[in-house]
Amino acid sequence: MGIMIGGAVVALIGLVLWILMNKRKAKMNVMDNYENTSAAEIIQNHQFFEEEYGKGSFSNFIEIRGNVHCESPIQSEFAKENVVYYKSIVTREIEKQVQRRDSNGNVRWDNVRSTEKVSENERKANFYVKDQTGEVLVDPEGAELHTMKIFSEYEAGSNPSGNWFNFGGFSFGTSSGTTVLGYKYEEYAIPMNSHLYVLGEANDRAGKLRISKSTDKKQHFIVSTKTEDELKSNLQSNINIFKWSAIALWIIGAGLVVFGVTKMI
Repeated sequence: MGIMIGGAVVALIGLVLWILMNKRKAKMNVMDNYENTSAAEIIQNHQFFEEEYGKGSFSNFIEIRGNVHCESPIQSEFAKENVVYYKSIVTREIEKQVQRRDSNGNVRWDNVRSTEKVSENERKANFYVKDQTGEVLVDPEGAELHTMKIFSEYEAGSNPSGNWFNFGGFSFGTSSGTTVLGYKYEEYAIPMNSHLYVLGEANDRAGKLRISKSTDKKQHFIVSTKTEDELKSNLQSNINIFKWSAIALWIIGAGLVVFGVTKMI
């Protein structure tokens, strides 16, 4: 019976992977169904709807490519670059002595290394995506963001200040019995003037034209420093992995169920 239950669980995991595969297929289909729209076309369509139906009536799902433009960018924490979005992450590599007992009851102490996240900070600002025909405001709140790494540094050292470690104005404590081998500082961002691919809803719900997250939860909102082709390539890789993994798990699950049945006979 246990083998049959295990087979059913394996098959269920395969079903979850198949569902994830279909979600990625749906996202790729959305990207395929929209052609690039220029900023001028978005602005003209908005003006038409505003004149015909009044403010707050415009809503159009679009795809646009252009460069980041922002008059009031923010400064990233570690790289100190002007950006419109950043996420800074601090992780530390630690070593602990862990007591283990073997099958004979003998006790030994092993040094075990692991990493853990110490902090994560994120900031974003509204910006414009600008092409050769004009620019459109983007509110990135709620977007699926694809960023680029702008900072990566590893600071080795074992608790140089007692139980505290300092870097760039940050202080991190450590628990007793734990040796800190070092800290890794990483930063991901959308820098000024970077080229973007944006898929989302152009609307004027907030009183002015902008691209933002749709009120329809099924609609995608993507702001990416990667090209559309790069995003599709990544999606296709995930689709293939989920597809063949699901099939493999179903075969294994079916085999376990059959084996369990034969053992019960």
